[in-house]
Amino acid sequence: MAYRYFYDCEFIEDGRTIDLVSIGVVDEHGREFYAISTEFDATRADWKDARNTEPHWRSQWCHGAVGIGLARLGMVTLGRVARGDVELDVRRALEGATRGWPAHVDTLCCGSLGNVELLRTAGATLSSAELTDLAAQRLASVLAASEATGTYRWNGGAQRFNPGLFRGLSGAGYTCLRALDDSLPNVLIWE
Repeated sequence: MAYRYFYDCEFIEDGRTIDLVSIGVVDEHGREFYAISTEFDATRADWKDARNTEPHWRSQWCHGAVGIGLARLGMVTLGRVARGDVELDVRRALEGATRGWPAHVDTLCCGSLGNVELLRTAGATLSSAELTDLAAQRLASVLAASEATGTYRWNGGAQRFNPGLFRGLSGAGYTCLRALDDSLPNVLIWE
């Protein structure tokens, strides 16, 4: 009997080597398989980003602990895995996010606002008021710094305005709206 399979992969390449980061496979009957790199570094509390010649560890949604943690929480939210099956990775991601605070930029994708969303999502999924409160404190910190400097820290330079969602002002507005109304979908876990 033949089955149709659908798959998606994420790779990292440096011009010489290509490493598989994750793979997801679904058959036509809805059976699923998902695997992700296990290159977790306990001394850094983060997963290695090997895209560059010199690997680095940045706790971001796009690469690192924040993204890994949100992916695991998203699987729980969607009912794909039990909370206990991913709790260790979520705790590791939260530790990485704590060590990486504040991020080098304020954006939703690569920065402090992604960190806020990890804490908020973990707080809701793990029923932790402490994590939810920490998310609110960190968002207040980003907003206070922006008020003091008159801008946010963007990917394109300190004063380069960006209206975008993942790397700009819309992400700051979105994160504030989610703080006020948690029924808004979490775009970082593709709700």
